[in-house]
Amino acid sequence: EYTDNKEWKKAIWEYTTLIKTYPENLDLLYSRAKLYNNDGQNENSINDYKKILENNPNEVLKLKSMAEEYTANHEYQNATIIYSAILETEPQNIELMYLRANSYIKNNDFKNAVYDYLKIIALNNNEIEAYMQLVSIYNSTGNYQASKDILKQAIEVLPDNEKIINAYQHILSLLPDTYLEEQARKHIEQEEWEQAITDLSELIKLYPDNIDYLYTRAWTNTQYGQLASAISDYWHIIDVKADEINACIYLADIYNLGQRYEGTKQALEHALKIRPDDEEIKQAYNEIISLLSEENILEEAPKLNHKQDSKDKINLINCTKDELQSLDCFNNNMIEKFIELRNRGKIWYDIDSFAMDFELQPHQMIEIQDLLIFPQKPKTKIGRKIDI
Repeated sequence: EYTDNKEWKKAIWEYTTLIKTYPENLDLLYSRAKLYNNDGQNENSINDYKKILENNPNEVLKLKSMAEEYTANHEYQNATIIYSAILETEPQNIELMYLRANSYIKNNDFKNAVYDYLKIIALNNNEIEAYMQLVSIYNSTGNYQASKDILKQAIEVLPDNEKIINAYQHILSLLPDTYLEEQARKHIEQEEWEQAITDLSELIKLYPDNIDYLYTRAWTNTQYGQLASAISDYWHIIDVKADEINACIYLADIYNLGQRYEGTKQALEHALKIRPDDEEIKQAYNEIISLLSEENILEEAPKLNHKQDSKDKINLINCTKDELQSLDCFNNNMIEKFIELRNRGKIWYDIDSFAMDFELQPHQMIEIQDLLIFPQKPKTKIGRKIDI
């Protein structure tokens, strides 16, 4: 009578009294489980179905049949309750997890569906269907970053699966910044500096004040020998975030490398504003001031005119056109090209990169390599680790 009137709590009370008297009567437990479900007491409903299985494990077939019937009738909440009860006794049953996850999805309970698919992957990381179902859920909610992460995990386990690879490429096309990050990372790993700089520049167009992208491009420009561009990036970082001490230190290193000591002084002055009590920065600043004073004295001293000795070493950082003309294999066009590239910030660290830019023959490389002074290639010292 209470059930017919949908007075669920009163009906539950009557069944509870009966179950105390007849604890092994499965029909009573089935009835109360349904009433708990009708009253929204899902956990109590699950507990009753568990008690049924504890009393008679063979009832699992009946429960599975009930869940399938609920699913066919679009009663997905009832189906998930029964699947949850069975899974309490069979916690590693992947097939049941798929069925429950499907019922969650049909009931628009995406959060619990995600949990089930993640449990499936934890039990067996080769379950392609679980990965793809997660991607479907994430995509339906616009969470493409989560789709990318789970597909990246899948590729590590199943690197040759075409379905997963195609899905991953599709997600990357929906995330232009992620795609560019992937491309830049690959180019950096392969020391393809120019291509990496192009990708990073596109990222910076999307996010002009992203400090990590700026640091990465500055470092890449340094590796490529484009020191002027690296300097520009580091000053941009300081414009975005005035207390970025690492940018100041890198600037000082680069200015020193190019013997542009006024720039070093400026970078260290900014560093002292951030860390006025840093003894290492103070010492470096005092050394630069002293060096600049010596340079001024030398500039004011009488200059001696003498012909460049062809056997003198030529420093590529600050050499003149006259010095370059002493190289027999260097013509005027090559000298003009050298000056133009250097003014743009290009630095050559070895004879191979130098010969490549000026198309020197092997015998010409041998002829001049001992006459040239190459700067030492800069190394990252105390900078931040950039994960892109």
